Amino acid sequence: FIFRFGVMVEAPLQWRSPALGAFWDKIQQNPAPIDFLALRLVKHANLEPTMEHREVVMKRLRKFDYRQEGFIFADEFERLSGDVSFFRGIASWVRSLMDELPAAQDKNGFAATLP
Repeated sequence: FIFRFGVMVEAPLQWRSPALGAFWDKIQQNPAPIDFLALRLVKHANLEPTMEHREVVMKRLRKFDYRQEGFIFADEFERLSGDVSFFRGIASWVRSLMDELPAAQDKNGFAATLP
């Protein structure tokens, strides 16, 4: 929080990943429901919006402690900036999560390449 003209206001969020910040701006909900956010991320990665794909993304989103169960605030979502930057974009990061799917693993449990 910052003080402006003697009034305490919330400081604007500084996104470490501009792509993630731009994605969040399109959501226009704060907080956003986790299932809605997962669906938007899956679609952003040009993946089929199947329940299986959504569950994989939701599993990753649930790894943090959130202020409100089932919802993510912008500052909480920003914690994913490091992951998104590592994979050089949101779509690549989401596709990397799909390595957890059984179909994405070979018979020895190693990641197979997705189409």
